[in-house]
This record gives sequence, C-alpha cells and structure tokens, in this order.
Amino acid sequence: VILTFYFWNVKPILAGQTLIRAMQTLGSGDPKAALGQFEKVFEFGTFTSGEAREQLVNSSSAFLAQQVPSDVKERYAALAQKELKALVMENPDDARSHVFYATLLGNLGQSGASVEEFKKAEELSPSKQTILMQLGGAYIGAGNYELAFEAFKKAYELDTSYKQAQILYGVGAIYLGKSDEAKTADISVASDD
Repeated sequence: VILTFYFWNVKPILAGQTLIRAMQTLGSGDPKAALGQFEKVFEFGTFTSGEAREQLVNSSSAFLAQQVPSDVKERYAALAQKELKALVMENPDDARSHVFYATLLGNLGQSGASVEEFKKAEELSPSKQTILMQLGGAYIGAGNYELAFEAFKKAYELDTSYKQAQILYGVGAIYLGKSDEAKTADISVASDD
C-alpha cells in the first residue's frame, strides 16, 4: 500500500512541484538551474513528463537565447530532442505530438526535419488549419517559399473566413508575385501603375 501510494500520489506530486520550480527558475533568468530541474522531472518518470515536454518546447526561446552559455544550450537541445522524440514514439498517431516535435526542431534550426514532422502531423490531421499554417512556416524556414504558399493556400481554402489563414495566404501570394491570388484572399496589392 505504501509503495502504491508513493508511485501513484507522492511521486507525481513531487514531479509537478519540480516542474513548477523549473518554470519559476527559468522565469527568473537562470536557465542552467531550470534545466537541471527539468531533468529531475523526467527522472521521476510520471505523467507529469507530458506537461514538462510541452513546457520544454514552449520555453525554447529562453534556453536558446544569445546570452545562454553554449553548454546549457547543448544540454537543452539534447534533453528536449530526446523527450520530444519519446513523445512521438509513445503517440505516433497523435498529430499534436508531431507538432510539438516539429516546433522544437524548427526552434533548434533543423528546418528540414521540422518540415517532415509537420507533414506527418498534416497526414494525421489533414483538415487542421493551424497545422497547415505551421507547415507553411516550416517551409519558409527551409527556404521553400512555393511549398509554403501551397500550405497557406490549402489552409485558407479549408475555411476562407479564418483571418489568420487569409492573411498568410495573401501575403504568400504577394511575396511570390501572384497578385490575382492575393486579390482572391482580399489582400490589397500595391500597383506599379
């Protein structure tokens, strides 16, 4: 009974408290200490690891900021990739897992791998506009503006009333010189006349 109580109650509570401390420590500007606390959260091996993985992705800008020492950035990248890859392995048919992993890869500058993960997410959830828009962003990161435009266009066509999709589609059209399509998206195009 004591062991069951520890593994089902105490251990998750300790992991949750450690995650909260990690986020507070990161917020106070100490990424090295916060990273150590994130590592402890994963050592507990509880359901809190799922939330910690999401927070690792959401906090990537703090860990990858210019003033952060390179050894901390490297430790962060290794931990985050390991944990997000584990998330995808545990949930291979969950588009959300692929989105988190793709976002992390993009934040780490791995544009090609990010595109591939977003494509997997799109396969699992083909009518999700936000995934298509993120895929378009990943294509931009990889320097493929034509495929980015196609992703934005597809997102827009799923629901033409969604303003963010409309803007991305229109801006992509303008960027590629497709003024007719920009007009379709109801985006103003400056004339050279």
